[in-house]
Amino acid sequence: MIRVIAYRLLQTVPTLFGVTLIVFIIVRLTGDPATTMLPPETPPEAVHRFRVQYGLDKPIVVQYLYFLKGMVTGDLGRSIRYQEPVTALIGDRLPATLQLAVAAMCIALVVGMVLGILAGIFQGGRIDSIARLIALGGQAIPTFYLGILLILVFGVWLRVLPTIGNVGPSSLILPSVTLATYLTPMVLRVTRGSILDQLNQNYVRTARSKGMSERRVVGVHLLKSALIPVVTVVGLQIGAALGGAVITETVFAWPGLGQLLVNAISTRDFPVVQGLVLFAAAVFIFVNLAVDLTYRVLDPRIRLR
Repeated sequence: MIRVIAYRLLQTVPTLFGVTLIVFIIVRLTGDPATTMLPPETPPEAVHRFRVQYGLDKPIVVQYLYFLKGMVTGDLGRSIRYQEPVTALIGDRLPATLQLAVAAMCIALVVGMVLGILAGIFQGGRIDSIARLIALGGQAIPTFYLGILLILVFGVWLRVLPTIGNVGPSSLILPSVTLATYLTPMVLRVTRGSILDQLNQNYVRTARSKGMSERRVVGVHLLKSALIPVVTVVGLQIGAALGGAVITETVFAWPGLGQLLVNAISTRDFPVVQGLVLFAAAVFIFVNLAVDLTYRVLDPRIRLR
């Protein structure tokens, strides 16, 4: 197992290298930060000092090598806008994003898996129809539209929930529901499909023929096998939660990584954009590794390579 984990971690090196190269080139195609950060009437000498201060006067290859050196040592650079280390900015904003992502994932898992299991067991019934309608609606409604709609209803008309920023536990309700609505349909659909697939397996028929109760058949035998594809989706949805949080955080002015990324892109804050994309790529990689290890726990017959 340790050898597998070490091998998988070694495989992440070229992936992270490719991510850093792509994002490094793309952000520099957006323009010069000096034109965004400095007033239009700034003298050329001041613009030159600004570029020298942040190493923007060096050739792009040299800038990239400096970035790689800093990445290896844990130094992702210094924000041009906030005048703080990028790692410190990520550390400050990460708890808010994790809070939102965890709350949304909990809602999506509870609603998606419960409805998916019931829809699979009672295929063609009323519960199945309701579950499929919820999945269709969740996928059809854009996140930003739903967020604005919830703000209008609960913040403007009813005035029962805060809609901007993080001012307490109640501030988490609307953003987490908005993000969970985006995450739930995939969990629901995969759970339902997995349940339907496992219901037709021989071991389920054998358990039923032995007189085992339906609750035990589903709870002990069926769910363990049915959860394997669900774990895959959950792992991907964790990354989607962090990615989808960009839109949700912007709509609700939630002080997390998503809002930080939007601000960094709009001001061409290269170090922050590079650091956030690198962080997101690392999260995806380690989540995928955790998913693979979970496979082995759910089904010991699975061999990791």
